[in-house]
Amino acid sequence: MEVESSEPIKLFKESLTAQFIHTSVDQTGSFSCSNELLNKIWKATRQSYLSNLQSIPTDCPQREKNGWTADAWISMDFGLQNFDAITVYEKWANDMVDNEAEKGYISCIIPSAGWDLGNGCGPVWAGAMFFVPDKIDQYYGDITAIKRLYGVCERYLQFLKTQEENGILSQGLGDWVFYKTSTPTTFTSTAFYFEENKLMAQFARKLGKDATPYDNKAAELLSTLNVKFFNHDSLIYANGSQAAMATALYMGIVPKSYENKVAAKLYEIVQKNDFQLDFGMIGSKFMLPVLVKYGYVQAAYKMITKETVPSWGAFIKQGYKTLPESWTVNNASNDASLNHIFLGDVSSWMTKTFAGINFDNDNRGYNHIIIKPHFVKDLSWAKAEYHSIKGLIKSEWKRKGNAIELKVTIPENTTAIVYTDIEHRISGGKYTFIFST
Repeated sequence: MEVESSEPIKLFKESLTAQFIHTSVDQTGSFSCSNELLNKIWKATRQSYLSNLQSIPTDCPQREKNGWTADAWISMDFGLQNFDAITVYEKWANDMVDNEAEKGYISCIIPSAGWDLGNGCGPVWAGAMFFVPDKIDQYYGDITAIKRLYGVCERYLQFLKTQEENGILSQGLGDWVFYKTSTPTTFTSTAFYFEENKLMAQFARKLGKDATPYDNKAAELLSTLNVKFFNHDSLIYANGSQAAMATALYMGIVPKSYENKVAAKLYEIVQKNDFQLDFGMIGSKFMLPVLVKYGYVQAAYKMITKETVPSWGAFIKQGYKTLPESWTVNNASNDASLNHIFLGDVSSWMTKTFAGINFDNDNRGYNHIIIKPHFVKDLSWAKAEYHSIKGLIKSEWKRKGNAIELKVTIPENTTAIVYTDIEHRISGGKYTFIFST
């Protein structure tokens, strides 16, 4: 803040009143647990998200203030878990339609002032046209945005065919702001190309259109990815980076017979790095859920509770109340943002993993709810709530000696499956489960 005056004046701390301004969205979710470091990371993510909600989802509130596409889609789970932001994303989806170039691609920034026009960011960034409508459908059971963007997605995939070289895409930014180990863009761009064809086939089926061309293209790309990038002997994808391995597992690229072996290899890579992260924005989205899926939740917990650089914990230890733009912030980075959202999916993952509130991807709009908390040994309690389109969902657990007490609230006219030591299939209501761990 700079104040100019025509004559000397004395200002005090009390002379200044600051207003926190952001697009008006109702808060719909919350999370907390017995680890205060994780609570601070969640709060910093919340502050970063709202700071960057200015009519459109932006990258930072003090420098570029632009609607970078990857920043927005990668943080969208946190946004929709905790705020009723559907109209923000619907509006932004309309901006994508307006932005579409004649050749079929969209800009890296939506809306664009012009300098980022072209396909330089590649399918990881342009994936927003697929991921945003899909997320709206997941959380709200609403396919309006899918209908609106279907033609844009269709033309973009046609454009990407003209950019292939032997089935491989090379353009794009890839795993942006990685720490030490860069992941080949040829792998990340081709992997996202595969994922976008899978989503397009899903969109086509929802709209009663022919999904065959997209199913076939996805199958072709899946084969290419495993021929070009998978070493069956070493169990390594691409260069074996954390981001490459997590992407292959997250997107279902790994052949079924190799899944557990590749997951074990990823765990080995993480363990050898002393559970220190070594990835950028793609890895920040995919790594943690992959570790949990294959039984390594304790490893994921070790990663997020690290307080040495690079880590989310290091941000908090250094005193930041929002999330910086990159893992390393120093005086040499005098233009780096200290208020970015795109490394914040970890806080969405906390709600899904520790409190266990999840949507059912096959029964969208929270008609069916999955409650699957993970009771990591270093946590004594965790809780979260989400005011879904169907009503309030709550999950709260705490340790009582050698037992766990789990309380859940499920909206009326919905069903849920709750995982304790066994599976419970329930309908709307309030329930308490007590079981041994």
